[in-house]
Amino acid sequence: MKILSGDQIRKADSRTLVEQNLTGVALMERAGIVLYKWFNDYLKHTTATIHIFCGTGNNGGDGLVVARLLSFENYNVTVHIVPTSKPTPDFKTNLERLTEAVLYPDHYDKNAALPEISPQDIVIDAIFGSGLNRQPDAGVVRLFQHINNTGATVIAIDIPSGLYLDRKPEREEDVLCAAIVLSLQFPKLVFFLPELQRYLEKFVVLDIGLSKKYSQEVVTVFSYTDADDIQKRLKTFGPYSHKGTFGHVLTIGGSYGKIGSMILASTAALKTGCGLVTAFVPECGYEILQVAIPEVMVVTDKNKNFITAIQYELQPDAVVIGMGMGQNSKTQQALHEFLKSYEKALVIDADGLNIISENKTWLSLLPSKTILTPHPKELERLIGKWKDDFDKIDKTVAFSKKYDIVVLIKGAYSMVVYDGKVHINSTGNPALSTGGSGDVLSGMIASLRAQSYDATDALIIAVYLHGLTADLALADMSYHSFVASDSINYLGRAYQKIGE
Repeated sequence: MKILSGDQIRKADSRTLVEQNLTGVALMERAGIVLYKWFNDYLKHTTATIHIFCGTGNNGGDGLVVARLLSFENYNVTVHIVPTSKPTPDFKTNLERLTEAVLYPDHYDKNAALPEISPQDIVIDAIFGSGLNRQPDAGVVRLFQHINNTGATVIAIDIPSGLYLDRKPEREEDVLCAAIVLSLQFPKLVFFLPELQRYLEKFVVLDIGLSKKYSQEVVTVFSYTDADDIQKRLKTFGPYSHKGTFGHVLTIGGSYGKIGSMILASTAALKTGCGLVTAFVPECGYEILQVAIPEVMVVTDKNKNFITAIQYELQPDAVVIGMGMGQNSKTQQALHEFLKSYEKALVIDADGLNIISENKTWLSLLPSKTILTPHPKELERLIGKWKDDFDKIDKTVAFSKKYDIVVLIKGAYSMVVYDGKVHINSTGNPALSTGGSGDVLSGMIASLRAQSYDATDALIIAVYLHGLTADLALADMSYHSFVASDSINYLGRAYQKIGE
């Protein structure tokens, strides 16, 4: 699902009017009907007061349509007009239709008493839309603060008022916080940024029938990965496939006391579908791995406790390196020697990333489309500090382009970055915030690379599957008791879910 910029959203609207021979008022009515249907289903004929705050632009016009239609269903609706700009023609048309329906609005006066709102009331925010490009004035901010302090449930149309599409707000109090956002046609980038999560709890995308042709042809930097997208990316294998068809993964890592990370990564690689897995570990990991995972072959370093030289005779299709590896100076040298000669599919995680972040000239040794999976602190060591989430994305995109590598920005909505594009994941929950979770993900990514998936597809699919395992697990357990190996146990069900 594509995420459009402000200019692209406006273009989608204008293309719709031309291609479908609509007026702006007709498109506003259509959007309002879609919104009304959602509200009617959600409200279930509540007797609570519904306060609809409408700005004087087209977002406010959408709110006026909703108000009129809800009043026809005998909801207890109060409309408040908030002067935000010169009224648009479509807004004025719908204001006339509202009064014709004998629903007379209040007009908010920044110098007058604030409206009475109880915690049991519903507030519909139609004040500013996605086109906001200036800081709200003091009178509007005063209203926002009042509503935020009432405890009422706030539902925003398209975007929480006060949020911009392309930058963070100047002040926290400049935004009307929403429990739910009803995003028209497309999700917005700001829904997925950690530092803006305080402004909304969840969002729903509503189809208002904008131009399908434009939606298909428009090229966007950002996209939101859903089940349909994953289904299109998944490969199918024929009846004559064999273990060689599904590829051979080599997992490299582990050190004394941290062999568990290699068990997790190697098992995850197998369960994600590759045909063969070999683990390269120090000698102390040999018996542990052979007993824990009989399906995995094991090659050992000559050193007992940590890796000193990465030497093997097999020909893997993909390598994942770094899990539990430690940062001993000899291990660092072994990684350097490995990078100087290895040229195939590569995934680097954990200590592999920490070592590279201390030796950034090694980045030039990475094969094209190497996948890096840093957690936030590891990412900061690689790209430097950022001033906000927008800057973090910009720096990661530049870093990815400079070295021709694929980078994962981990978070509640993890982001896959490559070739100037950012793919935002839609699955997962706090259950994944547990030790070993990253080791599982790295094994999954390498497995897909070995199965001949493109690097970007492998990372997008693996991150989606990984999150989905946690979502499915919560039907059977609390996130408090979820551990990394539970992701592996739910992988089969995750694949089935995607295929439904």
